[in-house]
Amino acid sequence: MKRVPVILIALVLLLCLCACSQSRNPGSESPPPSPTVAVTENSEPQPTACDHDWIAATCTAPKTCSKCKTTLGSVVHKLKLATCTEPTTCTLCGMVSGTAYGHDYDYKEPFRCKHCNAYPYVNCTTLYIHYNRPDGDYENWNLWLWDNEEMTHFEPPYEFEIKDGEAVCKIKLTAGTRYVGYIVRYGEWEAKDIDEDQYIDLMNVYGSAHFYIQSGVESGKLVVPLKYPLD
Repeated sequence: MKRVPVILIALVLLLCLCACSQSRNPGSESPPPSPTVAVTENSEPQPTACDHDWIAATCTAPKTCSKCKTTLGSVVHKLKLATCTEPTTCTLCGMVSGTAYGHDYDYKEPFRCKHCNAYPYVNCTTLYIHYNRPDGDYENWNLWLWDNEEMTHFEPPYEFEIKDGEAVCKIKLTAGTRYVGYIVRYGEWEAKDIDEDQYIDLMNVYGSAHFYIQSGVESGKLVVPLKYPLD
């Protein structure tokens, strides 16, 4: 009966010896797992801050970085709105949009544009009436003039002045005079060059103009110089 405790003690000692031998032999155990780093395939590098080199905005392109092409703001024209004589225009790039409004004249007092207050005509328009006769005989021929709008107060008859074989009559017109009626007559109505009343249209005349009458021919030819002498 005394052998059983002895055997149990011997088994416990044997187990302890086995455990100690395993702790002294590191190769007998699996090594601990080493730390790992996760890697993502096809990953793109993170962008770095750009030291922007800005190109100033224009009427056609916003403010832009020449390096990374980043843009700021928007494209804005600096517009000068249309007037009676000029269309809407960008003062920076010269872009033109639309057309000018055009004058809207009030032909009653004070004879000005309703929008910009401009006169429809200069203060005094000078009209030169040229009369040509094939026979060159201008003696006793004169002009009878009138204005149906009563802008210019004519005091006919008007005598021609002969210059270089041509008969010329210089007439001063009041601002706003749009039409002038005329008759080339001989003496005190002994004869007319043309029986019917004739008219000169001055709607688009500024400054001076020349009107040429050919004997025996109805109407005449209006010539407006490119530069208008205010005489």
